[in-house]
Amino acid sequence: MSTSLGYYQGGLFLLNRPEPIRQASLLMVLASGVGNNASLLSGLRAHATETGAPWSPRVHLLRILLEQGQPLSTALAAISELVPESTRTAIRVGEDTGTLRDVLLDEARRLTQLSDRPAQLGADAGSFLLWLCVVGSVMSCLVSYLMIYIIPKFKRLFEEFDTDLPLLTHLLLDVSDFIEQYWPITILPVMTMGGAAVAFLILHLHRKLTSGRIVYSEHWPRFWVPDLLRLLSISSASGHPAGPTLQSFLNDMRPGRASRAFQKLADRTGQGQDLLQTMLQIGLLKPREEAFLQAASRSGHLDWGLRHLGQTIERRRFRWWNRLAHCAEPTLMLLLGLCVLFVTTAFFLPVIKLIHDLS
Repeated sequence: MSTSLGYYQGGLFLLNRPEPIRQASLLMVLASGVGNNASLLSGLRAHATETGAPWSPRVHLLRILLEQGQPLSTALAAISELVPESTRTAIRVGEDTGTLRDVLLDEARRLTQLSDRPAQLGADAGSFLLWLCVVGSVMSCLVSYLMIYIIPKFKRLFEEFDTDLPLLTHLLLDVSDFIEQYWPITILPVMTMGGAAVAFLILHLHRKLTSGRIVYSEHWPRFWVPDLLRLLSISSASGHPAGPTLQSFLNDMRPGRASRAFQKLADRTGQGQDLLQTMLQIGLLKPREEAFLQAASRSGHLDWGLRHLGQTIERRRFRWWNRLAHCAEPTLMLLLGLCVLFVTTAFFLPVIKLIHDLS
C-alpha cells in the first residue's frame, strides 16, 4: 500500500512508542561508554533528559542499576520494553565473549535497518489490518443506511406502481432480510471479529515495536534462526563454545514449540553432537543452508557464514512477505469492488426498470 508507511508511523505516534529509533540511539550511547563508567552514566543522564515519557524514566532506572554495579544485560532484563529481547541476549553474549562494544554497535545498526523496512516493504500487517478495519467500518455503515432507509422506500414505490423488482434487487433484499432476522448470528460475529482484529493490531504493534517479536512467534522455530545464527557468529568469532550462547538464547525465550526445538538442540549439542547437523535434523536449517555453513567452517570462516546466512534468511522472509502483501492488496480491492458493484447495481436496476415499465 502506498500509504502504509504513514499508517505505520501513525501507529508509532498513537502508541507513543517510536521504539526502533530510540532503542538504536540508546545502544549507541551504551557503546560509546563501554569501558568508561563515568562517560556511560553521563551519556545515559543526557539521553534520559532529551527523551520524554515513558522512555525517560526507564533510562533513569537503567542508569541507577548500572551505578549499583549490575551488569548491563542484567539491568536491561530488569526493565521491560527498553530494548528487544534478542538484543538483550546478544548483549549477554557480548559480555561473555568480551565483544560488548561491537555487539552494541551491530544491534544499533540492525534496529535502524528494521525501522526503515516498512517504507521498503510497502505494507505491514498492522497497517493492513488498520486499513481493513477502517474500510470495513465505513462500508458497513453505508450499506446499513441503504438497507434500513432506502430499500423499504424502493419496495413501497414498486408496490404502488404494481411492478416487480429486478432479480438482483430481490437478492439484495433477501440478504438484508436474512441479516435483520438473524442478527445474533450475523451482526454479532462480524462485530466480534472486528474487535478481535483491532485487538490483534494493537498487540502486534506493541510486541513488534518493544520486543521485536511478532504474535505467536514462540510457536515458529524458524523465526528465531536468524537471531541464533547472529549470536553464534559472535561466539565463533571470539573463539568461545556454542553451549553458553545456546543457553543464553534459551533463557530469553517464551514457552512454546520454538523453545522446545531449541532445548532439544542444546541437549544434543551438550551430548557432543555436531551443532550444524543437529540443526538440520531438527528442521532449523535446510540442507543447502547446512552445506553452506559446513563449507564456511572448513574454510575457517564460520563466523562470517553464520552472520551471512542469518541475514540471507531475514532478507528472504522479507522478500516473500513483500510479494504476499502486494498480492493481497489488489485481491482485497477486487473483492471490495465486487461488493460495491453488487450493491450499486441492485439499487440502479429498479430505477431503470421502473422508467422502462412506465414509458
